[in-house]
Amino acid sequence: MYTLLVTNENTIITTIKERIVQRSKLCDNLRILIPIEYKEQDMRTFELTMLYELPVSKERYSIVLQKQPTMYKDNFIEYRIPADTWITKEAGDVKFDLTLSRVKMSPDSEAIQYVRKVTGGVIAIASCEDWASAVPDGLLQSLDQRIVALQMAAEQINEANQNLYDSKADNLSLEDNKLQLTAKGKKIGDAVSLDKYDNTDRSDGTITVVEF
Repeated sequence: MYTLLVTNENTIITTIKERIVQRSKLCDNLRILIPIEYKEQDMRTFELTMLYELPVSKERYSIVLQKQPTMYKDNFIEYRIPADTWITKEAGDVKFDLTLSRVKMSPDSEAIQYVRKVTGGVIAIASCEDWASAVPDGLLQSLDQRIVALQMAAEQINEANQNLYDSKADNLSLEDNKLQLTAKGKKIGDAVSLDKYDNTDRSDGTITVVEF
């Protein structure tokens, strides 16, 4: 499992690195470990927010992470992030920072705000095109080089097919009169409101489908 460790110096180091491919969806997991105690503060009482930047578009997003119910090796708080398409959308280094925050009320009814910043996190998202740029070892015999090249091509096709399978639409969701595609139970794409297409009262829940 791709594992990132937060140090008491407020930096992030990668302790276990695995290959996560662009457009991967819910097949891999990212794990963030944070020591329970930091300067006499119990980090279990803090909320963890992740601010990340996509490598190509430079779009920035934030997400509140949920801790696991049990501690990791009794000394670390563990957060697991499913490697979904929100973070594997673009190949490259996804840069991120963490914010741990807590609000406490003093005896004088004053809100005391605790904020801890952790910077410098990187999650590497590989492209399946990396196989195309790989070159067989020049010390191999010519036949071995061809065999290795064919294996690389096959792996590239396998990864592309797997990513397509994981993210392809396989069903429809209808909620609040909005129609949306889903992939493995997860909503994908933009929802389409049916209200603007049909204002007729349909108490039986049916929808008119028009060929075009």
